[in-house]
Amino acid sequence: MPRNRVQHQKGLSDDAFEQRYPDEEACRKAWFALRWPEGFKCPRCAETKYSEIRHRQLLQCRRCRYQTSLIAGTILQGTKLPMRVWFRAMHLLAQGKKDFSNIELGRRLGVSTNAAWRLQHKLMQAMLERDRRYKLGAAGPRIEIDDAYIGGERTGDGSGRGRRGHTPFIVAIETSAAGRPLHARLQVVRGFQTGETRRLCARVEAGTTIVSDGGQWFRASPNNRASPTSATSPAPGAHPRATPLSAGQTPYLPMSKTVCWPHTGRSAPNTCRATSAPSPGASTDASS
Repeated sequence: MPRNRVQHQKGLSDDAFEQRYPDEEACRKAWFALRWPEGFKCPRCAETKYSEIRHRQLLQCRRCRYQTSLIAGTILQGTKLPMRVWFRAMHLLAQGKKDFSNIELGRRLGVSTNAAWRLQHKLMQAMLERDRRYKLGAAGPRIEIDDAYIGGERTGDGSGRGRRGHTPFIVAIETSAAGRPLHARLQVVRGFQTGETRRLCARVEAGTTIVSDGGQWFRASPNNRASPTSATSPAPGAHPRATPLSAGQTPYLPMSKTVCWPHTGRSAPNTCRATSAPSPGASTDASS
């Protein structure tokens, strides 16, 4: 059985992290490059020339003499922890599939439990805010969308989809042209309805191709900022009511094993394209 390339993708090992960020100075250089990728720019006058005040760890503009620090206006502002502790915390939280408790994270970083708690929550809040601002389709040309339930079995609650104790949600995976996953978004919904799909599509870049199964709630219309693309003849073996793929597109395997295509009683993948920009007043979705 072939390996799952997503689960076995290479990450940054602990040894590689130690070599890349061996000391505080290396972390400061990396943070400088992330904050000002095109070089220093004064927050007040946009001047690019500056001088360093090393004993206070400040950068001073040579034109207006405005002083700023490397961490001012960032998640690290006001911290008393070394920058390398923050980098190690980012590495541990981003590389592991399981969460760290405050006690365990404090032990790994060599800080108190309270400091580990504050650090962890700041990083999690930053990731949440970034995910809310991100529009699907910004980095990849296509999005695969599907519905699912979360929740275990309960005695006496019946069987099948949507039984009591199950929470419905929609998952959207942004992929590259080669089909590699780039970004994922989970949104809890009140039910699988067109309005819920419209709410998710409000956070999709215009012009992005959306691929789904044949669920009625995924059948996009001009009212929900997506319209069906031009279709060709149905693929052999597809359901008669199936919506075929657009010309020139390659068939794909749906994300859910329960909606494999072609499949008896289910539709073929439904391909739509977002046609207009999302409205400014769109509601915020629940993100993972």
